[in-house]
Amino acid sequence: MNKIRRQSGVLVFLTPFLMVALAVVAVLAMDAARLHSVKADMQRVVNAAATAAADEAQACGAGDLTAMTNRALAAAKAMGYEEGVGSLEVQAGVLLPRESKPGELKFIQTPDIEQRNAAAVRYTRKEP
Repeated sequence: MNKIRRQSGVLVFLTPFLMVALAVVAVLAMDAARLHSVKADMQRVVNAAATAAADEAQACGAGDLTAMTNRALAAAKAMGYEEGVGSLEVQAGVLLPRESKPGELKFIQTPDIEQRNAAAVRYTRKEP
């Protein structure tokens, strides 16, 4: 009986710590959900831009890197890209088989316009 009376006030001291821990977990969960949402939005923009740039690279009488970049930028803007919020970088090159892993391709950037058959797009953005 004496032992129960000594432990009866523990909950008063433990409850604030549990509440703070619960609040921290809730904030981290919301932050992770926002991070996942931003990543999905960025991936959608990059996929559209890369597809448009690759289409330009493979078109008959393909234009230069400027034409690829302009087409990629137009596709990215259609998917919600805003200039000034992030940067979109387009690289032209070729896809070649990887020697070390058969069945996989590797992207090699090339300045030769006659060999271009692919594009790589990098989207960087700072979040508060």
